[in-house]
Amino acid sequence: MSYLRFPHLSGDLLCFVAEDDLWLAPLDAPGRAWRLTADRTKTGHPRFSPDGSRIAYTNWRSLVPEIQLVDVAGGPARQLTYWGSTDTQVRGWTPDGDILAVASHGQPFSYFTWAYKVTPDGDPGGRLPWGPVTDIQVADLAGERRTLLLTGTPPHEPASWKRYRGGAMGRLWLHGRRLLPDVEGHLDSPMYVAGRIAFLSDHEGVGNLYSCAYDGTDLRRHTDHDAFYARHAASDGTRVVYQCAGDLWLVDDFSPNGTPRRLDVRLAGPAAGRRRYQVPAAQNVDGISVDETGRASAVVVRGSLYWLTHRDGPARTIADTPGVRVRLPEMLGSMGQLAYVTDAGGADAVEIAQLPRATGDRPPRRLASGALGRVLEMVSDPAGERLAVASHDGRLLLIDVPEEAGAGVPEAPGTGVGAETEEGAVTELIRSVNGPVRDLAFSPDGSWLTWSHPGIGRSLRQIKLARIKDRLIVDVTDGRFEDETPVFTRDGRYLAFLSWRGFDPVYDVHTGDLSFPLGSRPYLVPLSSATPSPFALNPEGRPAAGGLDPVEDEEGGEAGTVTVEVEGLASRVTPFPVIASKYSSLHPVAGGGLVWLRWPISGALGETFVNPADISGRPTLEHFNITKAKKSELVGHLDWFAVSGDGTRLVVVDEGELRAVPSTEIGDGGDPAHAATSLLCPLCEDPAGTRDVAAPGVSPAAAGRTTSYSPRSTCRVTRRNSPVVPGQTVVLRPLASRYQLVQPPVFHTVRRMRPCTLWFQAATASGRASRAVRPPSTSSWRR
Repeated sequence: MSYLRFPHLSGDLLCFVAEDDLWLAPLDAPGRAWRLTADRTKTGHPRFSPDGSRIAYTNWRSLVPEIQLVDVAGGPARQLTYWGSTDTQVRGWTPDGDILAVASHGQPFSYFTWAYKVTPDGDPGGRLPWGPVTDIQVADLAGERRTLLLTGTPPHEPASWKRYRGGAMGRLWLHGRRLLPDVEGHLDSPMYVAGRIAFLSDHEGVGNLYSCAYDGTDLRRHTDHDAFYARHAASDGTRVVYQCAGDLWLVDDFSPNGTPRRLDVRLAGPAAGRRRYQVPAAQNVDGISVDETGRASAVVVRGSLYWLTHRDGPARTIADTPGVRVRLPEMLGSMGQLAYVTDAGGADAVEIAQLPRATGDRPPRRLASGALGRVLEMVSDPAGERLAVASHDGRLLLIDVPEEAGAGVPEAPGTGVGAETEEGAVTELIRSVNGPVRDLAFSPDGSWLTWSHPGIGRSLRQIKLARIKDRLIVDVTDGRFEDETPVFTRDGRYLAFLSWRGFDPVYDVHTGDLSFPLGSRPYLVPLSSATPSPFALNPEGRPAAGGLDPVEDEEGGEAGTVTVEVEGLASRVTPFPVIASKYSSLHPVAGGGLVWLRWPISGALGETFVNPADISGRPTLEHFNITKAKKSELVGHLDWFAVSGDGTRLVVVDEGELRAVPSTEIGDGGDPAHAATSLLCPLCEDPAGTRDVAAPGVSPAAAGRTTSYSPRSTCRVTRRNSPVVPGQTVVLRPLASRYQLVQPPVFHTVRRMRPCTLWFQAATASGRASRAVRPPSTSSWRR
């Protein structure tokens, strides 16, 4: 079954559009259609020539519709126009064999479409003197050339503007005389047929085919569709074919008793529009949730959920049901469970799935089906015992996660693969009347929840806190600014958030006007008055952050009990000592630090970028150490990132590439890519069992004195985390930049263009040994 559109007919042949190509089919008897073109691009409005040997149509092969001409016998199509108009349509042929079309070429507005006559030999033709028109037909009536025009309508058809009754319903003209001025309906597709004027109209509620005499009298209705509009009608002068709900219909009797009949058309061919094709997973990542240790992630790709380890091993499927969309994955602490939102039952629900195990898969458990509305955001507390959900209707909900699967009833096929339904206590914490809440975050001990609450106005938001045990709600900020992305630091002593509250004006260099391009900055709130602000001065006049002992601060215990002193909370808000800019995606990491994205300040035209061809303006990932009050750059450019459960690793998404990087330090040379481990290309192991490993600069003759290691032992370049399988060649670039693995030579060979000092570490069962090797002269190196 296919959706058939834009029909036309000539003799015993029917032409139409399906699967973005032109097709031909026999008209007299049911038969199989065959494909005439293979462009696989948007195609429309085919029209047979008067002799039936050629077809003119519009095609989007050049990104905008242009007129193409193809022979009915087959062969390549030929482009006739190069107008660049977005509204070009072929409307028919003249009796002399010229193509009639409408286009807004050269007009100030797209709805100013004029009629054009184009010759099939490639002559650009000329504009006809009828003014703005939507449709045009030409025929010889009683030995005189007559023109039928439709004016005053927009470039879209009535089916997309149902029952419109405004001033653009359209006016029908026959050689300067208006027809049917009293018909209050949206007119479309005027035609000469069987001595009458036929057209489509919805003046009786639904679009149907009508006809009238040349003088506008004797109005007749020839179809009786009451659910779907009749669309794209076309005629060969004696018959009319049109589309309705994906089917083609034919009217060949225009008497008062004539009835339409549906055409039985079957497409032949391999159904190219439905063929399977490979989708690059890295370019279609919709969500990531990193596990507690940062060694694996749950990745959503086009509505399916997969488990992907960061080092090696296959990707395993967690949820991949056709017709079901999975989104918003969330790890439930270290419980080995994963929560996600699914629409398997129709309405949004939360499913709890076990991570892949060697003992076999367990069916997921479904919670709160139909009680959540449309879920916009979901987070889990650190213990994995509770979920916080932000709904589209402004509700902030808490869902208790059952410890064990209940005695649920398996879902019917098609609603979820063996999912068991459970109630799961759902509690409404707060409801907003100004829009949905967002940026949910739990405290390290799970006893507090914070979020950004919408205020009065389009962009005002305030930070709120809620104590889980008694539902006490506290206002952190007063709602005078746009405060967003609140998070607790991992030691539980501070609350950080982003706020657009900077009003330091910047002068315009051209007009002398003022603007506020630098309005955002991260802010810190000590939750207790006894906790010193790390940005304040101590009694000795030094910054408090510089005087804190980092060892004591780390031993203070992450995920300790969070104490919130409500009184004076708003007065303890302190800005971070960083430049005002555009910030987003604030997250806490290990060591009491924070990471965020800083976006470049650039012009709307992209002329301020280094590369004018790349004006995406991707952000920079930065780390701020609260203990030392020091900021560092982790990744120069990226798309977005996710943080592991323990805050030690970051999974970075960068132009379709996923990689894991440390959350607190950068790699050699200031480029975090050196410390990156690719999530998409796990290294293979040596199936032979052992290989001899030689250090860089060691000749093959001296390799016999090196130690044999098993495949599990690895070689590492100092300060890098990516493993090097023994026996593979390591290619190093100057100053320890990125390296690659080249198989299969047994010995590690260093290819250098100039001498440099490299550090090489061999990990053995007895420990680690480091050696510095200075390469020989450049001339003796393999290039």
